[in-house]
Amino acid sequence: MVLIIVGGGVSPPETITLAGMADLKGCDKILIDIYTTQWDADALERTRAIFPTAVNSDRTMLEDVEGIIRESSASSVGILTCGDPFIATTHQSLRDACIRSGVKVVVHYSSSFLNVLLGELGLHIYKIGFVGTVMKSPPDALYPIYAGVKGAYLAGKHSILLMGSDGNGDRSITPNMAIDMLMSLDVPSGERIFTPDLPAIVSSRMGRPTQEIWVDTLSKLSGLKFGEPPYSMVIPARLHFTELDILKRVCNVNQEVGELMGREMRSTAHIRAEATIAKTKSALLYARANAGLGLTSLLENVGLYLDDAETFLNQGKDELALVESSYAEGLLDALRFQNVMDIKW
Repeated sequence: MVLIIVGGGVSPPETITLAGMADLKGCDKILIDIYTTQWDADALERTRAIFPTAVNSDRTMLEDVEGIIRESSASSVGILTCGDPFIATTHQSLRDACIRSGVKVVVHYSSSFLNVLLGELGLHIYKIGFVGTVMKSPPDALYPIYAGVKGAYLAGKHSILLMGSDGNGDRSITPNMAIDMLMSLDVPSGERIFTPDLPAIVSSRMGRPTQEIWVDTLSKLSGLKFGEPPYSMVIPARLHFTELDILKRVCNVNQEVGELMGREMRSTAHIRAEATIAKTKSALLYARANAGLGLTSLLENVGLYLDDAETFLNQGKDELALVESSYAEGLLDALRFQNVMDIKW
């Protein structure tokens, strides 16, 4: 017959649309999604009072695609979730499978914490560059989060980090845990984004009557208590002046933290070029002091490459600086490989 997917909005059941409410009341079976979204206990109780036969549905039930298709083919099945239904890929996949199986799908969209978060913080939607989920996982699994935040930051875009769930309606990650994991991440290049003085915005229960917002540096945020989930954390890049004005007025952001937001962050190429220039300069001094006359032209070229590398670095052309410094390093290293000179690095 039909599968009806209803977004309950940010504070259900009060934020369920009238059309969504009417369709749910006509369903033969209702699944309340406690897998992809976090419900407040009282909100769940009020919702169950409206739909007394509804079933709290965890990951196992919601990913039983064949079972849902089978029931939806013979009756009307509703799925109710907090927020907007298609923030979660689980529901996108389910809709696609139902359509491919010939089952009619009706969707009722609603507000999600994402648009509420941007509205409450005054952040511009076109400046969102990355959205990721921090899970309780080995350090290697956090590198995509690191890369996503870094790429967005360097592009002048904000990042939104969600705190992962264990799939049974309980949050397994708090902002404190996420901050500690990200700050301790060992990046091979030696660069760090999640430093103690990096500003961040932590929020909980956005759009609900009990929502709270904290703005400070990671070191200070890591020691706070954030109340009840769900949580999110924003890593802001350079703010538009209107964004900063709203944050100051709505969230009482102090001037010191505001000035830290969007500070310049060096790219991996910049860090590596800087290190390569420094060590090659030192090696060049040694080579000039110990080389014969036959190497004068080669060492002059090494010096010219280093001059170009420093020029590019000062111009913000980090990749070109790394290329030029690598040419210089390679020329000197070739002398060592050819046993012409034992270059000291």
